[in-house]
Amino acid sequence: MRTALLLAAAALLAGAAGCAPATGYTGQRAAAVTTAPATGPLLPVGSCAARSGTAYREVACDDRDALARVTRRASGPPDCPATTDLLLTVTAGGAVGATASPSGGGYACLRDLRPPHPGDPGQGGGPNTIVGDCLYSAASGRAGETACDRAGASAHPARYRITALVTDRARCPSTTALYVTEPRGRTACAERLP
Repeated sequence: MRTALLLAAAALLAGAAGCAPATGYTGQRAAAVTTAPATGPLLPVGSCAARSGTAYREVACDDRDALARVTRRASGPPDCPATTDLLLTVTAGGAVGATASPSGGGYACLRDLRPPHPGDPGQGGGPNTIVGDCLYSAASGRAGETACDRAGASAHPARYRITALVTDRARCPSTTALYVTEPRGRTACAERLP
């Protein structure tokens, strides 16, 4: 029987250089995780995690505390499914930022077991930039992801909505008012909201 392992997590911001008028994008991208050495893979695809404060632990998916299921694991740069809710950086041997190893390090992409799903378009979270996400204008010409629901309690009202992700900025729709380079090098084309 496998012992549940505690995973320490801390939110990280990942910025990317952007195109005028915004010079970058900020948003929650990953939670760093420290693990104790494991006898098998930690958080394999299909397993679930529960959160306690800033800690995560692996639990059975039918556990009442289970919050999210691992949808993909990667030892290199993560390529999570578009609507991933949470990205965990799992390190083997207990050091945050350590090189991923076959004993369980790398990245884990997770999807919440129940709504709301912050990784869904327009919900204001998740590690990916996707069509339907909304942005706010931040200081210093930067842009950040926020929930599209303008009537909600968001600290940053939505000003733009991403309508396309392209590999060449020239392919953005003519209605594009904001160009942002996202972490994978694509350009997010965003229209101004009314």
